[in-house]
Amino acid sequence: MGSCGVASPTDPIWINQYREDEIRAIVNECTEWRTYVAAHCHPACAIRHCIEFGVRSLSSTAH
Repeated sequence: MGSCGVASPTDPIWINQYREDEIRAIVNECTEWRTYVAAHCHPACAIRHCIEFGVRSLSSTAH
């Protein structure tokens, strides 16, 4: 999840679950393994963040 855990009854949908340094760390680890990161995102801000931070594959329910 590049955004919040929407299945949780306490997580607002507009909150990003991961910080920039966390997403970049995941991307860096995947790069070391010669693979890439895929993420599912809900709000548009999470989609933008994931793209900016190096995520290469996205699925979304954002409108």
